[in-house]
Amino acid sequence: MAWRVALACACADALQRGIHTQTGVVRTLPRAVQVAYRVVLGAILLTPEEGARSSVFCAAAAAAASAPRPGPYFDSSCALAPYHPSADDQRLRAQLWDYTMRTLGLDEATLALR
Repeated sequence: MAWRVALACACADALQRGIHTQTGVVRTLPRAVQVAYRVVLGAILLTPEEGARSSVFCAAAAAAASAPRPGPYFDSSCALAPYHPSADDQRLRAQLWDYTMRTLGLDEATLALR
């Protein structure tokens, strides 16, 4: 999205909110599975607060606002990180944009991003 809004008065950041975050999703599983989950994965999973760290950082930190544009990527520890090379594929970017616009029922005129 960053390349679409680069000339608009907006910015788009990508972030890793912590793929391994304890969200309580296991609370519906049998008690034994919940205990095993916490014992085995408890040391490596992020708390919900830790998982939210990069979202809050991108929304509020001056360092995020001053990151190189367009479209910086921040990892779950809020560090600027390289993004996947496929993000530079113009065809894939256009396909994703078109799919997103169709899915949301939007058009370019609505967003005034031409």
